Amino acid sequence: MSSEKPVSVPGSVSLSDREPLPGLGQQGAAVSAAGEVMVSGSGSMVLPAGVINPSVPIRNIKMKFAVLIGLIQVGEVSNRDIVETVLNLLVGGEFDLEMNFIIQDAESIACMVELLEHCDVTCQAEIWSMFTAILRKSVRNLQTSTEVGLIEQVLLKMSTVDDMIADLLVDMLGVLASYSITVKELKLLFSMLRGDSGLWPRHAVKLLSVLNQMPQRHGPDTFFNFPGRSAAAIALPPIAKWPYQNGFTLNTWFRMDPLNNINVDKDKPYLYCFRTSKGIGYSAHFVGNCLIVTSLKSKGKGFQHCVKYDFQPRKWYMISIVHIYNRWRNSEIRCYVNGQLVSYGDMAWHVNTNDVKLDKCFLGSSETADANRVFCGQLGAVYVFSEALNPAQIFAIHQLGPGYKSTFKFKSESDIHLAEHHKQVLYDGKLASSIAFTYNAKATDAQLCLESSPKENPSIFVHSPHALMLQDVKAIVTHSIHSAIHSIGGIQVLFPLFAQLDYRQQNDSQVETTVCATLLAFLVELLKSSVAMQEQMLGGKGFLVIGYLLEKSSRIHITRAVLEQFLSFAKYLDGLTHGAPLLKQLCDHILFNAAIWIHTPAKVQLSLYTYLSAEFIGTATIYTTIRRVGTVLQLMHTLKYYYWAINPVDSSGITPKGLDGPRPLQKEIISLRAFMLLFLKQLILKDRGVKEDELQSILNYLLTMHEDENIHDVLQLLVALMSEHPASMIPAFDQRNGIRVIYKLLASKSESIRVQALKVLGYFLKHLGHKRKVEIMHTHSLFTLLGERLMLHTNTVTVTTYNTLYEILTEQVCTQVVHKPHPEPDSTVKIQNPMILKVVATLLKNSTPSTELMEVRRLFLSDMIKLFSNSRENRRCLLQCSVWQDWMFSLGYINAKNPEEQKITEMVYNIFRILLYHAIKYEWGGWRVWVDTLSIAHSKVPSFCFGIDEPDANIKDLVPVRTKCSADLLVSHALMTNGVDCVVCPCRSVVVPVKKPPPGSLAVNTVGAASAAGGLASGSTPNIFAAASATPKSMINTTGAAESASTSSSSSSSFVNGATSKNLPAVQTVAPMPEDTVENMSITTKLERALEKVAPLLREIFVDFAPFLSRTLLGSHGQELLIEGLVCMKSSTSVVELVMLLCSQEWQNSIQKNAGLAFIELINEGRLLCHAMKDHIVRVANEAEFILNRQRAEDVHKHAEFESNCAQYAADRREEEKMCDHLISAAKHRDHVTANQLKQKILNILTNKHGAWGTLSQSPLHDFWRLDYWEDDLRRRRRFVRNAFGSTHPEVMLKAVEDYATDEDDIVKSKKTFRSQAVVNQNAETELMLEGDDDAISLLQEKEIDNLAARFLPRVFTSRGPVVLSTPAQLIVPVIVAKGTLSITTTEIYFEVDEDDPAFKKIDPKVLSYSEGLHGKWMFSEIRAVFSRRYLLQNTALEVFMANRTSVMFNFPDQATVKKVVYSLPRVGVGTSYGLPQARRISLATPRQLFKSSNMTQRWQRREISNFEYLMFLNTIAGRTYNDLNQYPVFPWVLTNYESEEVDLTLPGNFRDLSKLTVCCVWKALLDDMCVCAGLRGAPGYSLEQAHHLPIEMDPLIANNSGMNKRQITDLVDQSIQINTHCFVVTADNRYILVCGFWDKSFRVYSTETGKLTQIVFGHWDVVTCLARSESYIGGDCYIVSGSRDATLLLWYWSGRHHIIGDNPNNSDYPAPRAVLTGHDHEVVCVSVCAELGLVISGAKEGPCLVHTITGDLLRALEGPENCLCPRLISVSSEGHCIICYERGRFCNFSINGKLLAQMEINDSTRAILLSSDGQNLVTGGDNGVVEVWQACDFKQLYIYPGCDAGIRAMDLSHDQRTLITGMASGSIVAFNIDFNRWHYEHQNRY
Repeated sequence: MSSEKPVSVPGSVSLSDREPLPGLGQQGAAVSAAGEVMVSGSGSMVLPAGVINPSVPIRNIKMKFAVLIGLIQVGEVSNRDIVETVLNLLVGGEFDLEMNFIIQDAESIACMVELLEHCDVTCQAEIWSMFTAILRKSVRNLQTSTEVGLIEQVLLKMSTVDDMIADLLVDMLGVLASYSITVKELKLLFSMLRGDSGLWPRHAVKLLSVLNQMPQRHGPDTFFNFPGRSAAAIALPPIAKWPYQNGFTLNTWFRMDPLNNINVDKDKPYLYCFRTSKGIGYSAHFVGNCLIVTSLKSKGKGFQHCVKYDFQPRKWYMISIVHIYNRWRNSEIRCYVNGQLVSYGDMAWHVNTNDVKLDKCFLGSSETADANRVFCGQLGAVYVFSEALNPAQIFAIHQLGPGYKSTFKFKSESDIHLAEHHKQVLYDGKLASSIAFTYNAKATDAQLCLESSPKENPSIFVHSPHALMLQDVKAIVTHSIHSAIHSIGGIQVLFPLFAQLDYRQQNDSQVETTVCATLLAFLVELLKSSVAMQEQMLGGKGFLVIGYLLEKSSRIHITRAVLEQFLSFAKYLDGLTHGAPLLKQLCDHILFNAAIWIHTPAKVQLSLYTYLSAEFIGTATIYTTIRRVGTVLQLMHTLKYYYWAINPVDSSGITPKGLDGPRPLQKEIISLRAFMLLFLKQLILKDRGVKEDELQSILNYLLTMHEDENIHDVLQLLVALMSEHPASMIPAFDQRNGIRVIYKLLASKSESIRVQALKVLGYFLKHLGHKRKVEIMHTHSLFTLLGERLMLHTNTVTVTTYNTLYEILTEQVCTQVVHKPHPEPDSTVKIQNPMILKVVATLLKNSTPSTELMEVRRLFLSDMIKLFSNSRENRRCLLQCSVWQDWMFSLGYINAKNPEEQKITEMVYNIFRILLYHAIKYEWGGWRVWVDTLSIAHSKVPSFCFGIDEPDANIKDLVPVRTKCSADLLVSHALMTNGVDCVVCPCRSVVVPVKKPPPGSLAVNTVGAASAAGGLASGSTPNIFAAASATPKSMINTTGAAESASTSSSSSSSFVNGATSKNLPAVQTVAPMPEDTVENMSITTKLERALEKVAPLLREIFVDFAPFLSRTLLGSHGQELLIEGLVCMKSSTSVVELVMLLCSQEWQNSIQKNAGLAFIELINEGRLLCHAMKDHIVRVANEAEFILNRQRAEDVHKHAEFESNCAQYAADRREEEKMCDHLISAAKHRDHVTANQLKQKILNILTNKHGAWGTLSQSPLHDFWRLDYWEDDLRRRRRFVRNAFGSTHPEVMLKAVEDYATDEDDIVKSKKTFRSQAVVNQNAETELMLEGDDDAISLLQEKEIDNLAARFLPRVFTSRGPVVLSTPAQLIVPVIVAKGTLSITTTEIYFEVDEDDPAFKKIDPKVLSYSEGLHGKWMFSEIRAVFSRRYLLQNTALEVFMANRTSVMFNFPDQATVKKVVYSLPRVGVGTSYGLPQARRISLATPRQLFKSSNMTQRWQRREISNFEYLMFLNTIAGRTYNDLNQYPVFPWVLTNYESEEVDLTLPGNFRDLSKLTVCCVWKALLDDMCVCAGLRGAPGYSLEQAHHLPIEMDPLIANNSGMNKRQITDLVDQSIQINTHCFVVTADNRYILVCGFWDKSFRVYSTETGKLTQIVFGHWDVVTCLARSESYIGGDCYIVSGSRDATLLLWYWSGRHHIIGDNPNNSDYPAPRAVLTGHDHEVVCVSVCAELGLVISGAKEGPCLVHTITGDLLRALEGPENCLCPRLISVSSEGHCIICYERGRFCNFSINGKLLAQMEINDSTRAILLSSDGQNLVTGGDNGVVEVWQACDFKQLYIYPGCDAGIRAMDLSHDQRTLITGMASGSIVAFNIDFNRWHYEHQNRY
């Protein structure tokens, strides 16, 4: 035995060299002796003799694996051996990861999977990781694995493998799935992600990462694969003339995929080669990683250019080789890689081939095609352009990506987002017209590659342009995740996975927090890479659903990574031209949805709000997207209800949200609020400033929140807005009564709030016109109220408050809060609001004394001194105020107790000095000011006395201080006229001299102001919302040291009004002289002292008046006394000498003689004056007191009025806020309901028996159904829809009748309370308008409607705009009456049920779940008819019919409200069916009026409508409705036989005898006319008597047979499609034909008149295989449904008006489908759509037909008998019959609700079926050429036409149903007369 050696083959691998296999006995030993079992590289396996006959080698791969499995089972092989052997078997030789790694036999993969079942884990792991490596190595391996369905095999194993293997498999699935994944495989993958009872399936979370890898495709989805074998190439047909005059460009995507890394030096793979038989022409080949471009001029001679680029294997590149032709100078060559120029040079490339054809043209090979010269790898679409393309064109082509294979004709063809300028370059027609030829892997027919350049381009080929794939070159089609996910339901199928976030993994108590980020990353990646996905996301309200599901799950999932995904997508959308709508959704439902974020970690929130306030709003797209009042309202609402710093429940009485989870700390909340408010500020200011409603929402917030922490930052925001955009803020603030809010805030306990409120007031007053300021502030004397408010909670005035008041005084407001004394005012500062002076004085008077108060008082006085010194206007400003002296006196201290008070009092006197001096000098009648001041001073100091003639004793007793007060102040200081400083004191016999300060220096007591810099740093609080670059204007008085007003020493330094500084009286500090010092002085000193000031004056008078005095003053001898006197005066300045002169006898005599009398008169006059003055002063003082008292009384009255206004305002605003919260909550609730419905819809798609989460074993017993609300044209409800709440009602028991009895009083009561809620104040004017002509109101501008609405109620914003009308209402649905609020905006109706209503709470939730509209929203655009209705016998209800064929009914408090509602709704009348105008008065008409005006009776009499339709019309106008069971439609009963099991309707005996007189004649007429001609219902123009002629005439173009203008559709269709009748649809007006089947996945619209292409529609992910059209409505609108090889259907809307798909003629390039219908697993082959029933019924290549609604819900599958599996034709009638023709002539008739009604089999291969318009008759035709007519309901055969000479391919009926036209296989058209009436049973019976 040992002599028999095994045959060893080179490269074989030993399977075992260890022990004998147990259980083999003798033979086992023999094997061992023989040594080795060999597996040969050539594919045969030789076993030792004795085991299997050695002469029979094992060639079958399965056998080899079987043997290996056997050896493993008996434990004969090591893991290492297993791994090596498996790999060798896979590659059919000795495996090497560099040299030999291509899987040779596809079968081996399945064998390997089976074998792994028998290996241990480490062995499996090793094999899988190696297998993944070889997949990554070569596309061939990926393709082989795809072909054997490896994904499916692996997925089925997933649930059983352990963790380590699962990780490896997931890795491998990622590689495979990113290459290609089919619908079926994706469904399977999805089914493995469905959790159950809170748990993820095993390894599901790992599988999610497979999703993440899928979008990362780098190559095209279809490509040519070149195996690298000899002669494997694409051969092009001979080319007649190569383009050269404009140059030429070759462009393609390629990927080198070498079989191994040997022979690199010898191999010269060719990318292309276009040569003549002599070998001259163009080519490009690789040497190593370089590409050499060659142009051979003659055999072996030519030019070469090396492309300087390192092309790596297994990477996709786009190469563009541009040849530029120059006739007179050198031609050039330019090479671009991935759109970028990489090398260029001069090259005389042009080869003269004029007379010779290029017949050796190949792609992927040279003309020799030997193994060294063939390309090994993949090629995308190949283009040759007959022009040298420019860099912009090449760059743009690169943007289209490797998958592009079309002809640059249609902008909408690419699903990639392109920039506008790229689109311009690509689609301007130049590229399309310069394509010489193009081939791609999609346009192939078996081995034929179809040349697919535009038909109008001239051909460069000799004959046919199509190329041939030789040897094993294959056109590979892979399926991207985009295509697969589209087919299983679109991007929406990911949403239910978000509902599983809180599920746990088995054996793991923790929730996996990475799931959300993984899912989102996948979602975002898909969206970024596909425009179609974005549209799906938008249409399916994706972010609404995700937001809702995130709200429902734990916040631990919302990590930083999740936020990053959202933000990165927001940034991405911002860059898109069409990204706005989706961005808006993202913002509304995610980024601005506080309910999601409030419970996330503070860091995440901070990132979000920092982003929002910083870069987010900077861009135009984002700004325009979210700039709307709603956002501001929403944000204010968020701040109020979610981001409160202090819980507002106690003092504000607001029930806060955001408590059901962890919240950030208060400190964090405050910083988050800062960012949110910054965002808000930018939002408001960026554009043209604030809108009134936005400001209102801020004011409402400030008014209704009462916690300082919650208000402070919003108030700061208001200050910042006022300062930065007064132009829009001030008018809005005024308009919206912001002043009332300010006064509420001024009553705050917190000084910082009061100060900010004052700032707002300051800005407000600063920018108001004078007139308006007076109106606002003085009407309710708000300045005095200001003081009262400020003293409410404090009894002192701080510097901070004073500074702010000072800002208001001067209207130099700044946003910072200054805590230190403010800088001194300079000469430019003007007093703008003098009343503030009184406010401050009053505050100081009423405050409790303190050092700070003293400081403020000193600051105030100092400021006044400065302000009055500096400017005449400022002084005048105060002098004009009434009784200002009263409060001015109150600032001083009449009895100063200490130097401080003394000082203050001095300052007060100084102010009086300045003012009185001004009055007397500059004001006409200024002396009155003096009198008033004296009077008020007198009243302030009661013992003040003016008695000049009173005895000395009294004078001596006067208190010096009092004397000082009155005398010094009032007389001395003020009597100074220029130059006369003599002080005459009426209370003193002594003359007191006064020191005069040097000119120019004003001795003013001022409080030193801190230098500005220091003052700001330490003593001010900046406003966080103030612009960083605040203008100096807003910073006045906070920067720059205050300049002293008196720095100038020159007497000419001019002040206001030209008065120089020395002209202003100085501040004196005069003290009374003590008596004793006077006694002790010498007489000379006394004289000197007393007359020091007067002497110079006297001298001046003498000199000045010398001429006059010299004549008057004569001595006793008549001599002139003055002359000698003058000599004396001039020579001496001594006072004594002057006195002596005057006292001489001569002078005395003369003076007495000349002036005595006058002096006596003066004294007497003085006495009289003094008495009069005394009376006058007392009177004036009383008057002042009276004025003050009257003012106070008026103030009290005005303040009370203002307070009541404020209270009313606050109440209104509170209501408005409540309403706003109600609307926002309602919208939120509605969003939740919508989101839930959408999620449910997706779940229905997924869990349907044919969905990804469905199981075929699902028993139909668990399906519950209910009647849908959808009505057909005759108002019949015919559809059943799935009932999620269905049950078998096991708990139902019979109730006693008493249980049903209700207390009628309750009903009456509730009715009364409802009526009493008056809607709105009845406004006579609006009443009038509503009474008037209804057309007038509809012409009102939207603005006017808004204004009209503003009278009805404060405008509250919904997401769409202002509410025009809001009223209590009841929603009436069967069994339920729900109280709530109906709101109408300019575009929508909303209804919000009142969930707190006790009656509502009592309703069984199970009943409620059937009631739609409890939180309803209906668009105006959807409203089709509005009818008045009665409810509980009152005319107070309305029923509104919608486009989706449902209706909703509301009851209102009274008829007036009904009218208002009708006038707020669109003008649709009662619809278009009854021949009535669409006017609002029609909606309000009575049934009788409707009956009289309508044309229905005439139509019924003319037999245009059926009895049923007429009766239904009567029911509808009479007010009967499905919504109120008390008023359900009624019908006459006409049968008599109610006993029989089956009733034969052809027997007269079964009907009532309606001839009796007791029955109304109408019913008799009804019965007589019961025969209604079938088919005429829809065609009012025909009557039976009309002449009947053939409805076919020859098309004039065909008749002329002029070949010039043939109308043909020549565009290339996909060769794998069998063109049949399903590929064409003609519009109702016959003007357009829609065609599908094109390889570029489009369907197209052609004009039948011109044959021109008018529209091309993209949307499917694979070839469109069938089209169908619904019946048309008024205007020719209808639905078009397209079915595709991608296993989906898309529902489109055809606009009869614009003759395009879609309703927007401006966007006809990018129509969006109305719905995506999924559920099929295979190519869709037939479809039918019925608009009246709202159904689409479709059949795929195999599997059941599916019934979808036109909204995309999958209703049911129509399961035929077991032999009916492959549907081919479908026709559905509006009567609800669905006829399906299957393969081999099998027919089934289903009801639309899934019941099989009849079936039959005919022995003809049916090609066309047709239902008559009434759905009663079926016509069929097929290959036999015979037309047959059947009764549709039971397939009873009615008629067979004589056979034709060719098979029937298509059929149609003329509009009048009298002619049948068939298209024959021979190309002819045959017309048949047909009369369906002859088969009508009544027709047969009667005629």
